[in-house]
Amino acid sequence: MKCPYCGAVVSEGAERCVQCGSGIVWDGDRAQFDTPGPLERVYTAWDPAALLVIESLLEVNGIPFGVANELTQDYFALGRVGGGYNPATGPPVVLVPAQRADEARELIAAMSEPLAAESPGE
Repeated sequence: MKCPYCGAVVSEGAERCVQCGSGIVWDGDRAQFDTPGPLERVYTAWDPAALLVIESLLEVNGIPFGVANELTQDYFALGRVGGGYNPATGPPVVLVPAQRADEARELIAAMSEPLAAESPGE
């Protein structure tokens, strides 16, 4: 079964979606999902390697997230162009519950600042 909120695969009997944190109440083999509220975009993953880092950062800090366009990258048009993203679907976008969006943006910015300072040519 898939979480209707983020699309992650959910094991039968699970109490929460491991990706977005949606609560799950089971009635026999039927699941009722309690989603954490509206989502806000906090990061656009132009670089697929950066997406993995951002996902890890959010997970370690207990911020539930979903990634729109992540699973569709290889299914439409030409697939991922040059290892980046699919131009037909756009790059993956990291979404978090609105009440945690500012916190997520601060974490992402704090991680990005040291990388920018170490860029070549400085």
